[in-house]
Amino acid sequence: MKTTDNGRDARSQAARRLRTLTIGTAVLGVVATGGLSALAAATNDGSDTSTTAVTSTGTTTTTPTTTTTTAVAPTVTAAGGTGVASTGGS
Repeated sequence: MKTTDNGRDARSQAARRLRTLTIGTAVLGVVATGGLSALAAATNDGSDTSTTAVTSTGTTTTTPTTTTTTAVAPTVTAAGGTGVASTGGS
């Protein structure tokens, strides 16, 4: 009589399947990244092909203006406590 633990076999099979899927996903990601990189390199020669044309007709007169902005800092008051800052965690 053969006594096998079916739970152990199922768990082992699931672990193998997970490992295979993980490796496959990693390989597919590397291949896709390389493929997209090659496609980008093949289609972009790196030169700037944009052109900007500025045309002007007529005469424009500008008058200089001066604007002064004054910023007021907020008033800071000390609160009671130990002065220890915490970002969370344990």
